[in-house]
Amino acid sequence: MNFDELNAEAVHAAIINGCYRLMEQREELNRINVFPVADGDTGDNMSSVCAAIIEYSEIKEDVKTTLDSVAQVAIIGSRGNSGILFTHFFLGLHQHLEPCDKLKIDQLVFVFKKIAEEINSVLSDPVEGTIITLIKKLAQLSSLANETNSIAKTMSVITPQLKNEVERTATTLKQAQAENVVDAGALGFYFFIEGFSEFLVTGILQKLPAPHKIHSLQAHLHPSTDKPQHRYCTEAILKNSQVSPQELLQQLNHESDSLAAIGTKDLLKVHLHTNEPSHLFSTLYQLGTVKYPKVDDMQRQYEAQFAKKHSIALVTDSSADLPQELLDQYQIHTIALNIHIGDHDFLDKYSFEPNDFYKALQQMSVYPKTSCISPHQVKKFLNRLRVHYNHILILSISSAMSGMHSAFAEAAKEDPNITVLDTRTNSAAHGLLLDYSGKLIAKNLPFTEIIEKVKAAIKNTFIFVLVNQFESMIRSGRMSKISAKFAAWSHIKPLVSIDEHGRGVIAGKSFSSAKGLGKLIQLVQKQLISANALLSDYAIVHADNNEDAIHLAKMSASRFNKDPLFINPASLVIGLHAGKGCVAIAARIEPKQQGLLENEGDAT
Repeated sequence: MNFDELNAEAVHAAIINGCYRLMEQREELNRINVFPVADGDTGDNMSSVCAAIIEYSEIKEDVKTTLDSVAQVAIIGSRGNSGILFTHFFLGLHQHLEPCDKLKIDQLVFVFKKIAEEINSVLSDPVEGTIITLIKKLAQLSSLANETNSIAKTMSVITPQLKNEVERTATTLKQAQAENVVDAGALGFYFFIEGFSEFLVTGILQKLPAPHKIHSLQAHLHPSTDKPQHRYCTEAILKNSQVSPQELLQQLNHESDSLAAIGTKDLLKVHLHTNEPSHLFSTLYQLGTVKYPKVDDMQRQYEAQFAKKHSIALVTDSSADLPQELLDQYQIHTIALNIHIGDHDFLDKYSFEPNDFYKALQQMSVYPKTSCISPHQVKKFLNRLRVHYNHILILSISSAMSGMHSAFAEAAKEDPNITVLDTRTNSAAHGLLLDYSGKLIAKNLPFTEIIEKVKAAIKNTFIFVLVNQFESMIRSGRMSKISAKFAAWSHIKPLVSIDEHGRGVIAGKSFSSAKGLGKLIQLVQKQLISANALLSDYAIVHADNNEDAIHLAKMSASRFNKDPLFINPASLVIGLHAGKGCVAIAARIEPKQQGLLENEGDAT
């Protein structure tokens, strides 16, 4: 088969073959990943690009439009610095090629040269000894080897020389030199070129990636234990952007590292490492349509791999309200729920600061909606934890209020070491259960005993909410429409709770906020009396109503002779459904005999 020139079908097949070759080495690329952060995901990030190309790109009428299809889906699939740089390669193939029925060697050499010239502009701080160096070397070698007038022969000549360049990254890149490895991104790009070139020689398209012998370039790894400088790996797609990728880089450069942007104003992908992901999303919200948001907690990933406190992972969703210091104390892994504002997609707890969100809410033409993530996404999340923990305990928001419990259960159904518990509650009550679970795990109790104790605690944990905007609960479907509309019409401020089935119910009413706060405390007292129980812990949350939350805290501290465990803004997912201005008190109680026994156990 003669591949001196490539038509659309041949170009696409060679790219697909290169993608399969890279994906075969995904785990090994993860293993040797030390730059820019040793978070073990370079293989995942580059494979994400490949998977998008394999699944969604199409052969079009000519080479350029085929490469456009490849580039567009690669942008959507790109993740991390390595994925974005890899995607820029495909974007450059399309952008710098003139329309043609067949791709010739001189055109390919020209395109490689243009990609190499602009590759540094993708990152705010480009570093040699990485995929950047490989792309530049590819351009250099192709310009020297194109006398053959054959793409297949040229690629066959330069591929072994690229291998030598990969080996040099072990001494060029400081982090790779310290760990005695080659750069994972550079190696991944080499695997792609190797697969691309192999198809041009054999004409055989590999059908499915399969595990095979580890490549000779792969070196012994001494895992890096450096803690990430910034906590969150943050990404998004921006559609119909008002700025170019380079202009966006300039706007964001002062507050992050590992900053990269690729694409066009029609479809732009941005990636950065930051401690304040909400800054990125608030910026993007003003510049275009935000899609495909992603935030990975690199600190929690680092802890799971190198600094975990216990062999049991505690997992939850972002609707649980618990201060960051307690989430960090117990090393709780959190999956964010989705927030949709018109055509924009965001992530709960990461995309907005609560105060900014409620101010913006007043100007929104459509009321935001929420959704849970898919079981497939949950499974990917849990797969990363499985390798580091003996057991995983998941506490989900009430199954009657969200599909998150079903997503957790579906993702975990084949693993006996994962237990999913339906808290049958939400918000601060959910947070109290996480705090209790974290304390039990810290005591190194058997996993089965922890599960039984948490199940018992679920039955004895409550939340009561003073609602300020009942329209939100009508909209969310979390309350009977008849009851809700009557309350709204009569200007009553309802007191809402969650029953034993995890459904919202009206627990009382008040004609003023001041009296309503007092009634919240009375409802907790009523639970203590009816259950003949002790108050173990309580907490207060609010949706943009810090003043009433502080007042409620003072009242409850005086009544219970005990300060709340925390006072916190409610997650935006909760605030959207309970309504701006709501205040809630949650309590975990214990039957007196059980409480006395547990206190005695703590004292011994």
